[in-house]
Amino acid sequence: MVMADLILAEQVTRMRRDEAAGDRVISASELHWLNTIFSEGNPPSLSRVLQKMNALVEFTSAALLAGPDGEMVTCQASVGLSLREVREWEEWLNGSGRDMWETAEKPRPLLGEDGVSGSGTAGRGTSLLVPLRGRNGTLGVLLLNGAPKASFSRRDLHIATLLAAQIGLRIENRRIEDREGSHSSRIEDLLGRANIPYFVLAADGALLRVNRAFRVLIGLSGGNETVLPNFYTGVLHPAEEGPRLRHLIEHSDLIDQMELQVRRADGAVVPVVLGSQAVRNPEGRILGHEVILTDVTSKKLAAEQIVRNQAMASVGQMTYNIAHDFNNLITGIMGCASMMLSRLEPDHPLTEDLQAVVSASVKASDLAGHLLAYSRGECRPTKTASVNDIVGETLRVIRNLFDERVEIRWTPFAGLSEIRGDATRIQQAVMNVCLNARDAMPGGGRLTLESENAVLDADSSARFGVDPGEYVLLRITDTGCGMDSETLKRIFEPYFTTKGDKNGNGLGLAITLEAVRMHRGGIAASSRKGGGTTFELVFPVRKKSPEDTAAPAPGSNPALPRGQETVLFVDDEEVIRRMGKRMLEKFGYRVLTAGDGEEAVRLAGDPDERIDLMIVDKVMPRLDGVETLKQIREIRPAVKALLTSGYGLPDPDALGRDGFLGFLPKPFMLDQMLQLIRTSLDGPVPGMRA
Repeated sequence: MVMADLILAEQVTRMRRDEAAGDRVISASELHWLNTIFSEGNPPSLSRVLQKMNALVEFTSAALLAGPDGEMVTCQASVGLSLREVREWEEWLNGSGRDMWETAEKPRPLLGEDGVSGSGTAGRGTSLLVPLRGRNGTLGVLLLNGAPKASFSRRDLHIATLLAAQIGLRIENRRIEDREGSHSSRIEDLLGRANIPYFVLAADGALLRVNRAFRVLIGLSGGNETVLPNFYTGVLHPAEEGPRLRHLIEHSDLIDQMELQVRRADGAVVPVVLGSQAVRNPEGRILGHEVILTDVTSKKLAAEQIVRNQAMASVGQMTYNIAHDFNNLITGIMGCASMMLSRLEPDHPLTEDLQAVVSASVKASDLAGHLLAYSRGECRPTKTASVNDIVGETLRVIRNLFDERVEIRWTPFAGLSEIRGDATRIQQAVMNVCLNARDAMPGGGRLTLESENAVLDADSSARFGVDPGEYVLLRITDTGCGMDSETLKRIFEPYFTTKGDKNGNGLGLAITLEAVRMHRGGIAASSRKGGGTTFELVFPVRKKSPEDTAAPAPGSNPALPRGQETVLFVDDEEVIRRMGKRMLEKFGYRVLTAGDGEEAVRLAGDPDERIDLMIVDKVMPRLDGVETLKQIREIRPAVKALLTSGYGLPDPDALGRDGFLGFLPKPFMLDQMLQLIRTSLDGPVPGMRA
């Protein structure tokens, strides 16, 4: 039984009690007729209600006037009233007559000209005002005007009361429906325009309504006429997730923050987060869900990148520590081999073998240095390098990685200038370009590499993003698939790749660009679709300097300087302390050793000990090399010091500010170490006059 029927039944019960008391009000047939007024339409028009009401209550004219809560009432429907009369009633009901109907608990009769004045509009006869009640107050008034000299009976009052209750309820319900409908319409319009994928999903997976953002997300190029796929089988990825989602749709009122994947029309998979709310029929059965999707692709990529960065940082730290320990081992090997060479004559049978040991140790140390620099993102452009040699070595390494159908041509320029750079970094840059070319020629082709000296003017240097001047140019050309202009603009972006998830990570050319720029060089690329690609790398030519004088070969053992001073050798590695002590003592020095900074400070505090020079390791437990020297200088202001480390070259300015005369890299070359010690002992103390 609906609410309106309940209200009517309550009123009918009251009418029948009145009849039983002897005051007949309304007959059963009239009650039936009254019910039929509200059985037509959904809801019936208010004008129709007034017209049918005239069959039960005799009136000459009638009107329904209502308005929003607390606001002016206006005519909603009328019978037998002119427009002028309607306006007069509206004016009076909103003015002096407002209290008469707004606060009345029962119908209020008004007398016309022959009775009480007040309306000015009642005309001849009686007018009846019946308040229209809603759940939260008075909505308006039902106005009935009687015939001249006539009055309304008790029966008329009962019928008017019943009708007013029904009409008030219908007006209030209609307003609620209009508000909800308008609100729902605005929400749907907003979701339709918003850049948030929204759709209504039936329990069987049918997409009942979708907005533009959802079409864009799943790659539907057509308009609203495009046939929508089933969400479970045509959108959800993988499709095996369909039964699980369907169970949730059929049995859950809300789904919050559910992570899924959807497949676009082009096959790409997009990670999304789903949130939804159930849609029910009047019986309460779930018909489907209103769904909003959030594309979390960028968040996923950012999270993956953070994990990658953390992994790379861990690998870098591990590489850094391994390279440092490796350097310490090489220091012992090279030191012992250098000492053995110093005892042998040049024509001794073991001299050549020991020189090979020293040479191999130098290369191993250089490799350790590259690992240290690479793990810290540093560059070591401190050595003279030949691009021809670097390319030749690179091709020797990667040639077996190429398909036999790829022809490799290498044309080195005979008089190529030298550059100052990190050979390992340049080799990596060349390798990345070559491997990129290989992937562009899956069916075979030709890879051509050429080097030449180039003088770049203002126009040509701008193409590479470098200053005008002399450069070494390396040109790498392939006959592969080539690139369009849009792809060419993005090739140096980190993580941009055209090879798919399994064949590339988008870092190769980004690393190449970084390595070239570290050497103050530049790179330029040209390509066309189906016409191959050319990369040109330029590196500034090395300028001659006084440091370019010929240095003795490792282990050549020229006349080595000697001394008799006392040297404090501070290092936390026992093998290095022992080796350093033996090397220096062999050449006349008196050597004290300390395993850490605190022990060194205690030795320096002994007034009976003489210390002319300190060799201090940079990284040690408890006190590092800089702090150790700082504390010892408080005891011995005139002590001289050299810094040593296997962690790469320090900043020369910082070295001087910390009070060191020079830097001794690990592993030690005997001749290099002895020469630096002698120079330091013979020179002035920093900050003091010679």
